[in-house]
Amino acid sequence: MSRNYVLLAMSIIALTISFSLTLAADISLAQGPPENHAFKGSVVNAIGRPVRDGANMKAWIDGNVVAQSAAQGGQYKLIVTQPPGASFSRKTITFTVGQFKAKESAQWQSGNNSVLNLTGEPQPNTVDRARGAIAGFLDPNQSGSQNRQPQTAQPDSRQLEQASNAEKERRIAQIKAGFQQEIDRAQGSVDGEKKLHKLDYDRELQNIENDSGQSGEVSMHQQELDNTQREYDDAKRRNAGRQHLDELQRRIVRVQGNVERAKSQSTGDKNRRRSNAKMEYDRQVSQLDRQLREQLSRMNQEMSREIGNLEREFGQELRQQQEETQRRQSEQKRMDMESQSEQKRMDMESQRNEQRFKQEEDRMQREMEMEEERMKRGMEMDEQRMQREMEMEEERMRRLGQNMRPGMGPDGQGPQGMAPGEPGKRRGFLMNPKPGSQARGINASMDPTMLAMIGIAITVLATGLTLFKGN
Repeated sequence: MSRNYVLLAMSIIALTISFSLTLAADISLAQGPPENHAFKGSVVNAIGRPVRDGANMKAWIDGNVVAQSAAQGGQYKLIVTQPPGASFSRKTITFTVGQFKAKESAQWQSGNNSVLNLTGEPQPNTVDRARGAIAGFLDPNQSGSQNRQPQTAQPDSRQLEQASNAEKERRIAQIKAGFQQEIDRAQGSVDGEKKLHKLDYDRELQNIENDSGQSGEVSMHQQELDNTQREYDDAKRRNAGRQHLDELQRRIVRVQGNVERAKSQSTGDKNRRRSNAKMEYDRQVSQLDRQLREQLSRMNQEMSREIGNLEREFGQELRQQQEETQRRQSEQKRMDMESQSEQKRMDMESQRNEQRFKQEEDRMQREMEMEEERMKRGMEMDEQRMQREMEMEEERMRRLGQNMRPGMGPDGQGPQGMAPGEPGKRRGFLMNPKPGSQARGINASMDPTMLAMIGIAITVLATGLTLFKGN
């Protein structure tokens, strides 16, 4: 009898489990498969080199992160899942690699597996950002000649260092702020996953408490105990034989033991399931914490590396700017010295020219004075000679007038005749005298040689006056 009850109870339990599994399968099939769009491919930076392992890959739709993973070996894989109640159909998906945005994008389509190679877009170089502040003392739009400012207008090493440090601190603050956002986002993501695991854990505990899989056996043994107890009570009322009553009492004790064992087994199974659920929850939380620590460690290492690279770039740029400034200052000094030397040379040349012009003017002035004095003496001598000749001629004419006869010349040779052998009168000015005779009077002063000398003197005087006026 008890064996039949046991078989019946086991059949009921098996049917209950089978019905539950069938119902769960039907519900799962009714919900349908999740709608995904998978992406994979290579991922390189702006210069074509594979990104570092562990680089944070994210997919974005409408400004929200819809999937994320880590790059490994220059490859990535992302699965964009459409959540219930939302529609991603034909929406544009953008991708980020760490702090860089990928050039490529795609459209979400349910059930697709796409191969998409991603390339990070370059951000402005930190050196280029700093160069604007460092080189702000000089206008980069001006030409080289316009950039040549006086030495006092050029920045010194201290000004360059101050500008470089200010720009470097600003860029470091930007890098830290960007990484802090990534850290906060990662922390928020882990906290959200922890909450989900906590909800799953609480739901599992509730299911354990509500599960009747093990309590069915207790009910079966309890029902058998109740039936045996009623049978014993009926037999006792009917004054059944002592042997039958003892048999029923032994069955009651055995069934009571079965009930206690079933209860103990049910309690132990529940405790075991609770312990397993707690261990699974702790394992998931510990795994999330470990992943978060690893991610934060990678972020801190990457931030330290970027800050170190930034400091090295700024140091190199500052040294280059200081060397350029020193070179400009040296060039400016050299140009100033050359300009001063050229100015001195021009001043000395001008002084020598002035001295030459003054010496030439003095020489010409002396020559003109000497020529004028010589001409003056010559004219005085000619005037005196002419005066003597005129006096002699008057004396001769006076003597001839006393001896002159009418109709005859003074020498009695004919009208207005001249004494034989006396040089005859010639026409005078600019006329050649008789060959072999000497020019006298005004003809002597108007001799071609004399006229040539006077012309030369006048030419020299005019040339000297022209040079003096031009200077």
